[in-house]
Order: sequence, then structure tokens, then C-alpha cells
Amino acid sequence: MTTRDCVTCSQFKDEVTEYLEETLSREEREIFEEHRERCSPCGDYFREMVDCIEGLRRLRVDDLSPEREAELVALLVGSEKEGDDRIESAGDSPEGMLRELMSHSPEQRVMLVENSERFRSVELCELALKRGFELGLEDPPEAESMISLAVAIADSFQLADLAQETVFDIRARAYAHLGNTRRIRSDLVGSEVAFDRARMNWSAGSRDPRVEAIICDLEAALLSERREFDSAMDLLERAIQRFEVEGDRHLVGRTWLSKAFVLGAKGDFHEAIEALEEGISLVEPEAEPRLALLAKHNLLVFLREEGRLGEIEDLLPDTRMTHSRLGN
Repeated sequence: MTTRDCVTCSQFKDEVTEYLEETLSREEREIFEEHRERCSPCGDYFREMVDCIEGLRRLRVDDLSPEREAELVALLVGSEKEGDDRIESAGDSPEGMLRELMSHSPEQRVMLVENSERFRSVELCELALKRGFELGLEDPPEAESMISLAVAIADSFQLADLAQETVFDIRARAYAHLGNTRRIRSDLVGSEVAFDRARMNWSAGSRDPRVEAIICDLEAALLSERREFDSAMDLLERAIQRFEVEGDRHLVGRTWLSKAFVLGAKGDFHEAIEALEEGISLVEPEAEPRLALLAKHNLLVFLREEGRLGEIEDLLPDTRMTHSRLGN
């Protein structure tokens, strides 16, 4: 490595692994540490990555006795009686457990998930991911709260519960969705850290192409916001290839809509229109009606940018009908 007086934020992030593996020279370590102390975002990034690496090196071991677990639950809900009533009324269905967890503060949710086997459920984690994703742009704070709960559940899984590869695959998807919700809330540094965690978990898991495609699709939006359009398009092309191999027509279409968003942000409205039309032809409106509506709205916007007013007039009645049906 070339001798220098300082590092950029990009160089700092590239050298985190070398620093932790102690392969930097003494002078390079000093420059790295000086930047870490001086740059708050990079310091946060470093701490997040250290936590992530430590988490990947070991899975949790729950050493709480059943009695201590019951005591903890009772403490959180106010009394043992209230806790028993809440558990009995909620039931052990994913929907019931999710309602129960969401009735607590974020800190209490994490405490319950980490220390109660009741909540160590793949179905519950999947439901929290689904609900968080659906909230998306409608309620970003609530979406992040829901996705954060899914991450806590994913992080709570132990080898005794699931195969190691399955654990890391679930965590990879959870952190990818966390990265997306942070991006929506304009926390770009936090989003990058979450996507890094997603990729580290994916690498430690089964390397499922479908999971990789989900990460690529979501991370492309972050790169687009940073105006790294070419890199974003590369990720989306990779995602489309993976989803096509899987034969998932809807997710292929969804990714085409993501491409259209990137192309529109880039100002290439002609190609954005073509990508939207391709995506609209593939997605299933009944699966994600608001996504279908957003695609039609974006198509109108891009057609206007291209001056294709006649096509807008042809599309308006159907778009208005969709708006009305969804209550907008």
C-alpha cells in the first residue's frame, strides 16, 4: 500500500477488513485510527462492521432458565398475571405473536425475542418482513420498526433451531430489507452498513441465488440515490437473471420496474418507459396493487417528460380507475 498522510472515507471502508486482520502497516493503522476518530460516520460504520463480524463468528447461546424467561416476560408486561393473559389471548400464531410483540417498546421487543423461544419462529420472522415491506413508503418509521423486529428474530436463531445455512440466509434477507427501509428514511450510512451485513450473511449461508437477487434489487436503489447509476444497473441485471432462472415472473417484472426508476433518475426517460412497460406486463397487480399503481403513475410522468401527451390521455382512465379502487 502506498504511503499517504490520510485516507478518504471510501478507502477507510475498503481497509476495515485489513485493519481487523492486522495486515496494515503500523503507519497505515495509525492513519486509519486517526480517520476513525475524526470522522463520525466512518466511526459508526467501523463499529457496526465489528459487531457484524462478531455476530457471524458465533450464534447465540441462550442460557436463561425457563423460570428466568417467564420472570423476564412478566417484568416487561408489568406482572406475571398480565403476561400470562397476554400470551393466552394472543396465541402462538405468527399474527398473534406479532401483535403481542408490537404492543411493547422496541427495546422490550428485542429483549423478548432474544430470551423467549416462543418468538424464535421462521414464520414470525417472515411475517414481520412482509408487513415491513408492505408499509414501505406509506409509513417509513413503522416499516423500519417492523423490519428491525424481523432482524432481531433472525439474529435470535440458534444452530439447535435451524441449519446454519438457513440461519444466515434468513439474516441476509432481513438485513437487506433493513437497508432498504433505512434508505427510504435517508439514512444512507446506516443503509450501507445493513447491506454489508446482508452480503456477509449471504456469503456465510447457502449462497442462494434468489436471496442474492433480493439483495441486488434492494441495494440498487441505494446506489441510485448516490447517483451510481451504472453500478445500480449492474445489480438489477444480475437480479433479473437470478429471478428468471427461478421462473418468478412477478419478481422479474418488479426488478424491471426498479430499472425504470434508476433510468428515470438518470434522466433517460425513453429507456425508462420501455422498462416500465416491460415490468407492467410481468408483475401481478393482485399481488402488489400499490406497486402496479405506482408503475402506472411513473409511466405517466415519464411520458410527459418525453412529450408523448397522446399516450397519456389513453392511459389516464385506467390509472384513475386504479386510484379509485385503492381508495386514493
